[in-house]
Amino acid sequence: MRHWLVELLRRVRAEGVDARLESSPSPDSAADGTLTVASPTGQQRFSAVIRTGLSPSAVGLLPAVNNPILLADHVSAPLAQALTRAGWNYIDQHANAHVSAPGLVVRIEGRGPARAAKVSISAPFTKAGLPVTFALLVLHGQGVKATQRELADYAETSLATTNRVVRALRELRQLSSEGKLLRPDMLAESWADAYLAQRDLLAPGQAYTSDVWKGVPEMRSSARPAGTYLGSEAAAAEVGLSIRPITVLLYADTAGRNQIIQAGRLRRDSGGWVEIRQRFWSAGLLGDSAVVPPFLVRADLSAMEDPRLSALAASMVGSLSTRS
Repeated sequence: MRHWLVELLRRVRAEGVDARLESSPSPDSAADGTLTVASPTGQQRFSAVIRTGLSPSAVGLLPAVNNPILLADHVSAPLAQALTRAGWNYIDQHANAHVSAPGLVVRIEGRGPARAAKVSISAPFTKAGLPVTFALLVLHGQGVKATQRELADYAETSLATTNRVVRALRELRQLSSEGKLLRPDMLAESWADAYLAQRDLLAPGQAYTSDVWKGVPEMRSSARPAGTYLGSEAAAAEVGLSIRPITVLLYADTAGRNQIIQAGRLRRDSGGWVEIRQRFWSAGLLGDSAVVPPFLVRADLSAMEDPRLSALAASMVGSLSTRS
């Protein structure tokens, strides 16, 4: 997902609007995806068209879709007027928004680019800050409060980075002064968007084929090194969801990766069914769990761009606990 789209979703959620963007094909073939917004009357779905640098005169060239919404880098006042006249909803990355549907009205105007002093609010969603936000979400799901030093240990990062993330989350009204997450489900959505944009940097992975394991069931039933965790569709099956996985994703540290490669006689294969990604948290964070938290499972399912997995990911919205 483009960086400014991640910023758009994060900012609109900070305004209290629960919005999720699915990049899978919309029922309207001309749309770039589907934006789902929670309202008192249920989930409202919009056909999302994504554009940058759009001028008011170009509004008439936008594709004809049902229940349209424009997601843009910036919507100026003249562009906003042109969109409204043409019957378009819109949101830009500064959280300027006009969204109208049964039971739902969102109007935010006059926002411009964030000032330099506000740059720090991105800290929870940077490569350095994502592990800290991840640890906060996991601990919230477990009902545990941690000190900043404990958070730094769980996230395997510095105390200074942890402090920047905590201060930013307080400024975003996501974390109370007592250390309680105020809108954890919304934060998990923002975290997942940012993680997917930076996944290969934060948790680089490699695909393999096994000369020992003949398929997913055989690998899942084999012993795994301590500190390794199932993700994606294999994790969903592990916790009892209705799916027959055809791939396995594992998160492991370097030592765990080497043990798995040796046990399964894994060979690098870009189309292989086994993927191992670098773990970005300490082993103690997830306790005795065999799987990663549901919000990370959802993110990895979404990355596979498979309709059956997208539906499964949608069914996991709102679940933070690492426990099955």
